[in-house]
Amino acid sequence: MKGIPQVVLSCLLAAVTVSCGEKSTPNEKEDTVDLKATLSILRDSKDPAQLEAAAVSLCKAKAAEALRNLVPILRDAKFLQRLDSEQDYEDHEDQLRIRSVLQAMGRSPSSQAVQALEEISEDKGFIGDLARLEALIDACGLLEKPSPKLLTFLDSQAQPGGVMTNRVTGTLARIGSAEACQLIEKRLLSKDYDQSFKVSCFTEDLIEYRNRPGVVGLYKRFLRSDALGPKLREIVVLTLFDYRRLEWYKTAHNAPVAPPRGDASTGVLTEVLECADLALKLDVPQEVKERVKVARKEIEDILAGRKAQKEPATPQPKSEERPKAQ
Repeated sequence: MKGIPQVVLSCLLAAVTVSCGEKSTPNEKEDTVDLKATLSILRDSKDPAQLEAAAVSLCKAKAAEALRNLVPILRDAKFLQRLDSEQDYEDHEDQLRIRSVLQAMGRSPSSQAVQALEEISEDKGFIGDLARLEALIDACGLLEKPSPKLLTFLDSQAQPGGVMTNRVTGTLARIGSAEACQLIEKRLLSKDYDQSFKVSCFTEDLIEYRNRPGVVGLYKRFLRSDALGPKLREIVVLTLFDYRRLEWYKTAHNAPVAPPRGDASTGVLTEVLECADLALKLDVPQEVKERVKVARKEIEDILAGRKAQKEPATPQPKSEERPKAQ
């Protein structure tokens, strides 16, 4: 949060005694908020940092009433002007305070979080600004389970040649559900999207989430199909089994990073081994197949290590007792 005094953070983000209409226990105090006082700040304050802290505190509250009250405020153009100035939009659009608020909403423990983002996604004035639209798309990827309505919203923002298409693909990959991956698959199979976009889907969007079950399932379907053609087939194999930072990203400082194999679940790693068997049967360069073999060996070693940790040690035979000395 930009330039926010520590005392403001302490007052607004720490636990307070008045909750949003719900009883709290000592262990839940960090999720409660003084709703009346916070709404007063959001209504009257002209301090952007204070407004941000107040809005974030409502997002962190479990009570549904907190987000119900916050959403109309976030849809108010005059409030948005108090939160982020025109100069902020021009100079720091990737650090806008509204982005911080939406990220907190995406991570909110409230049962109201999905509906709150749905309502914001329907506000044409809100999403009419590209910086806010970007922030909203990213926030959807933080939800544990986005609704069908939010998936439809994301789908609508990923048009051929659109400025948000890759961003949406990354968000769908982060969500990683079967439904989200089907939306990615639809675009990769469509003739309306060009080859460069499809390559970037794998090298920029999917590779970061290749440990997720839904994403591995997507890879597996493509490895079983010739629908993508030889060039994309090679990219599919490489982005699942290799990571070529200099070749794919040159000197980009914010290049995607492939997750460690060891972070994947045993079920995912087992499925990736099945993908390796499929990849080795494809008509791809031998050098590509060698990378598959290296990755497969790494995964086999990880699985063997996990199995060894679970199995009890083999009991040693008892040594024969020697007769006691007389």
